[in-house]
Amino acid sequence: MAFLAVTLLGAAIVFKMGKIQFVDGSKWIALAQDIGLDYQVVKAARGNIYSDNGSLMATSLPFYRVAMDPSVAREEVFKRGLDSLSLKLSQYFKDKDRKTYKRILGNARSGGKK
Repeated sequence: MAFLAVTLLGAAIVFKMGKIQFVDGSKWIALAQDIGLDYQVVKAARGNIYSDNGSLMATSLPFYRVAMDPSVAREEVFKRGLDSLSLKLSQYFKDKDRKTYKRILGNARSGGKK
């Protein structure tokens, strides 16, 4: 009796799967396309962690430090590009003139600073 019950249950499951797949398949496909998922990129909220009462507990600010090592370049490459690099740095940052940047870079190289 138990074997017969398990066999009938298995046959009923296979029958229902076939009916869903072949008889009602187009209806379920159309429904899935209507409901369908829409993937959207959501940027993560960064920077603040609030307590349960709404007060700010912690914050993080993106901060990057860009640096260079003037001792890596070969001597002839460094000397050849020093003038143009100094000029471009002074034009970009607008805080020091070309000669000051040239002196800073030259001193950093001769002093072995990185």
